[in-house]
Amino acid sequence: MKRLGLLVICALYIGGVVSVSQAGVIPLSGQSLTDLLGVSHQPVGTLLETDMNNGNLLAEAHSRAYTDGAGLYAYLYQVHNVGEPGNAAIEMLTLCPFTGADDFTSLGWLTGDDFPGEFSSGGQDAETDAFVDVLSTGPEISFYFAKKAGKSIDVGEHSVVLYVMSDLEPDQIIGNVINGSVASGPVVGPVPEPATIGMLLCGAVMIVKRRRRRRA
Repeated sequence: MKRLGLLVICALYIGGVVSVSQAGVIPLSGQSLTDLLGVSHQPVGTLLETDMNNGNLLAEAHSRAYTDGAGLYAYLYQVHNVGEPGNAAIEMLTLCPFTGADDFTSLGWLTGDDFPGEFSSGGQDAETDAFVDVLSTGPEISFYFAKKAGKSIDVGEHSVVLYVMSDLEPDQIIGNVINGSVASGPVVGPVPEPATIGMLLCGAVMIVKRRRRRRA
C-alpha cells in the first residue's frame, strides 16, 4: 500500500497536478522557549521519535510542540544521523505541508537555560536562511545543512533543535531528510483537517525542487 501510494504521488507530480512557487527566504534566529512562549510554556503530548531510512541514509527525527496555553505553538525538530561509518550525511530537512507558513513565519534554533530535556543539547547548526515554498498541496519549509558550507550532519551527529512558530494546533505532517536520496516519516506539525492528500504529495515534489535549486 505504501509503495502504491508513492507511485501515485510521482504520477501526480509528473502529470503536472502539483505546482511549485518560491514564497520567501527567512533568516534563522536563536531564541529560548521563554522568549518564544513566555514563562508559562508547556509541552503538548509526547516526544515523537521517527525513523527515516532510505539506503545508506539513516536518520531519526525527534519532534514535539510546546504552547503558551493561549493559542501560540512552537514546533520543535531535531535530526540525528544514526548511520554507520561510510553512510550518508544529512544535508537538508523539509517539513510539509506546514499549514499557515509564509515568508513572515518565525523560525530558528533553540537556545537558553529552559532547554527541553527530551532533546539533545548542542549540535550542528543549519545555514543562516531557511526557505518557505508554496506548493499547491500546502507550504513547505526547508532547512539546509550543506556539506559545501561545512554544515552537514555527519554520522553520529545531530542538528540543533529547530523551531517553527504557528497559531495552529498540533497533529502530524511529513518530514524529509535529504542527501541525494530522500527518507521520510511523520513529525509533529500543524494540520487542520483534511490534510492527508497534501501530506502524501510533498515527498515527490521536494525531490524535483531540490534539483532545480541546485541547478540555479
